[in-house]
Amino acid sequence: MQNLHAYRLYLNHRVEIKESDVRLRDIARVDGASNPEVLEGKLIARNLQRPVYLPAGELQSRLNNGPESLERVHGVGVWIIPLNRTVSVGKLEEM
Repeated sequence: MQNLHAYRLYLNHRVEIKESDVRLRDIARVDGASNPEVLEGKLIARNLQRPVYLPAGELQSRLNNGPESLERVHGVGVWIIPLNRTVSVGKLEEM
C-alpha cells in the first residue's frame, strides 16, 4: 500500500507567462507536499497561444492521479495569459 501524503494548492488569480508551456509553479503555490519540486514542475498546459481560465475543479481532477493526494485548492480558478503577439491590449484590459 502506498503512503498517501496530502498537499494544498494556493492559486494565483491571474498569471502572465512568457513561455508557451505552463507548469504548476507558474499558477499556484504548493504547500505540504513531500516532494514539492516534482509537483511544481508538473505540466499544466502545452503550447498555450491564447488566454484561458482554469477552474479549480478542473485543476484538481488533473492532479488527483499521483502518489500524493490533493487535499484542497484555495481559490476558484486562475486566468493564464500568454504574453505573445496574439493577445491584444484590449483583451488584457477585459480580464
